[in-house]
Amino acid sequence: KMKTLIFILIIFLLYGLLFLVIDKLEKNGRADSELTRKLLHIGSGLIALLFPLFFKSLTGVVYLGIFFIILLLILRNMEKFSGGIGKALRKDERQSRGDIYFIASIVILWVFSYSNRILYYIPLLILIFPDALAALGGMKFGKIKYKSVVGEKSVEGSSIFFIVTLVITLGSLLLFTKTGLGLSMIISLLMAFLSMILEAISWRGLDNIFVPVLSF
Repeated sequence: KMKTLIFILIIFLLYGLLFLVIDKLEKNGRADSELTRKLLHIGSGLIALLFPLFFKSLTGVVYLGIFFIILLLILRNMEKFSGGIGKALRKDERQSRGDIYFIASIVILWVFSYSNRILYYIPLLILIFPDALAALGGMKFGKIKYKSVVGEKSVEGSSIFFIVTLVITLGSLLLFTKTGLGLSMIISLLMAFLSMILEAISWRGLDNIFVPVLSF
């Protein structure tokens, strides 16, 4: 019990530090709201990768998830947090709940991968990197546009999503399982393609639920 409380405190401190850094970047104008949201996305996921090292039971991560979902809802709705990280979360009064779904996905993966942590790591890595890198890459390099359910996306951004998901899945299967190269490649190509399609057609941030659940 005491060890779990100490681990929860450490996680709180790590997330608190992340929130402070993101808040400072936004307020100082060193990063726009889209960039700060993606940095928050990546940073939160990287901390979540530490959970198996700290927690041996289900409850600690579940409690953390509930706490941070409540915290994000408060940050979204309190005028006091109209700047900094609050501004990033409420950009253009956006209807997306991707940040909430992101935390919910981590908790879901934690619960259902309890007996096999590779089933936690692979979907979580896919949750962390492809979407963020695709969004940032699409903003910088996106030239060829197409219409999706949620608006306009770029072929370049979707291609980045596909490639990053492929690399993560293939590398994880080859390094941490006994799956052969041929089967690993087939699984990885299928995973990357289906995840890319789901990301393109998901609305209001639901890709943060759909993609990792598919990966699982």
